[in-house]
Amino acid sequence: DKNKMKIYNIQTDQYEQYQTSGHGKALAKGNKDAAVCTDCHGGGHEIIARKDLGSPVYPKNVPQTCGRCHSNKKLMKAYGRDPNAVSDYMGSVHADALFVRGVSSAPQCAVCHSAHGAAPPGSKDVSQVCGNCHMNEKKYFDESAHSKLPVKSRFKECVSCHGNHSITHATAGMYDTVCAKCHKPGSKAFLAGQAIKSEITATDETFKKAASSIEEADRKNLDTKPLKAQLDMVKTDILQTQPVTHTLSMEKIEGTLGKAKQTGLETIKAVEDLKKTVQRRKTGLLIFLLFIAVSAVTVWKLRSAYMKEL
Repeated sequence: DKNKMKIYNIQTDQYEQYQTSGHGKALAKGNKDAAVCTDCHGGGHEIIARKDLGSPVYPKNVPQTCGRCHSNKKLMKAYGRDPNAVSDYMGSVHADALFVRGVSSAPQCAVCHSAHGAAPPGSKDVSQVCGNCHMNEKKYFDESAHSKLPVKSRFKECVSCHGNHSITHATAGMYDTVCAKCHKPGSKAFLAGQAIKSEITATDETFKKAASSIEEADRKNLDTKPLKAQLDMVKTDILQTQPVTHTLSMEKIEGTLGKAKQTGLETIKAVEDLKKTVQRRKTGLLIFLLFIAVSAVTVWKLRSAYMKEL
């Protein structure tokens, strides 16, 4: 009732959304196993606000709430569903963000699958939901050859490469394992992926070498503050390239990685130049001190000789 709920600023379309979901459709067919409002929110006096830490629909509690049914192997087998969805999620980068790093907005079940409806409006596949958070990745993906594949192809956008529940940090090694799922090793497409991997790996190695050089200089008490700022620029360029890799365009990827690699090499050279400059100064100081010492000895000898003559 919109009039009753308006004063509480509460939505009034939850039930309407629920009817479009898998749960709602199953219930409409008389399935008594289908989750209803009280299964997720509790019943009667047990219902507490979503923002309350004890609420079953508090973000950090959602996986456990969904897991009551979706981790039940017998129940999931009966409906042909994966009983490992929640346990897989708990090992994902999303769960790490939510439970370890404390990012309250990190995705959990309801963020990707929607709390009441089947999926956000306009989504043909849950994988399309990824773009709601990963907007840059989605934008660059839409420029790729993958985005032009027929809707009925076995390629399912984000999910085909990253998986769905057990999503982990993306690494260059994915170009070996993931690409091989569809592309034969040695094929043009596979080799294109290998070229991108090589560029990413080479840039990462340059960054690591630059960081190691700065650490070594720090141990020698050298002033590396300007070089650390330069290294941060390299890291920023590498991070900005990650979304660009979804275009699979070597030209665009090299545009940002090439800049990062060049700055990394310049940083390494700057550290070496700094060490050489300090070494030259030390050598110069040593020569100067040696000159002073020799001069002092010479003066002392001349003075001694003069005193003897007297």
